[in-house]
Amino acid sequence: RGAGVSAALYYTSHYALCLIIYLLTIATCWVCGYAASIRFFHETSWKMLVSLSLSGGNVVVALSWILAAFFRDKQAVVVVGLLIVFVGHALSIVVVAGFFGQPIALMPSLS
Repeated sequence: RGAGVSAALYYTSHYALCLIIYLLTIATCWVCGYAASIRFFHETSWKMLVSLSLSGGNVVVALSWILAAFFRDKQAVVVVGLLIVFVGHALSIVVVAGFFGQPIALMPSLS
């Protein structure tokens, strides 16, 4: 018990706080995306957006806790986390392009 709070209550409240911060960030992205008339936000069901956000939020919070266990330096955790995101994104593009038989375009053309 630390400061009179049980470990279960501490970790549950910490998890909830991290998830709420993530969801506030995602809600800001939704509002900005909808205001900018981005097709993804206009054409995707709100139920799908909520389910993707909640499942993605759980993964992000879990990943942050795992990385925090291995690194003491906050900058190292941010760099490793961003590397995981960018490498995962590039890998998903390659896999999807290979699955659909399309050429791989890591950078979309601006023309």
